[in-house]
Amino acid sequence: MKKEEEHENSCHGEETLIPGGAGWEERFKRIQRQGEKMTQVKEGYLESLESLGESEADRLNNCKKRVLKFKKGFHKIAEIQNKETKRKR
Repeated sequence: MKKEEEHENSCHGEETLIPGGAGWEERFKRIQRQGEKMTQVKEGYLESLESLGESEADRLNNCKKRVLKFKKGFHKIAEIQNKETKRKR
């Protein structure tokens, strides 16, 4: 029964830790290292998200500014064209 459980757990990426069992200290240390690596990856990911968030916000603000400038310029062109058409009439 134990072998079936161990096989099932190993297939699902889980390990059974039986204190005092064969190699349990090594398994524990390996799992602990994997946990530390995952924590480092998670922290790095969160930091990159924060930095991306700031630059993303700046990019969006710059985009909004460009759109507003374009709209203002477009309205000015439309006003000039309207004045010219009124003069021609």
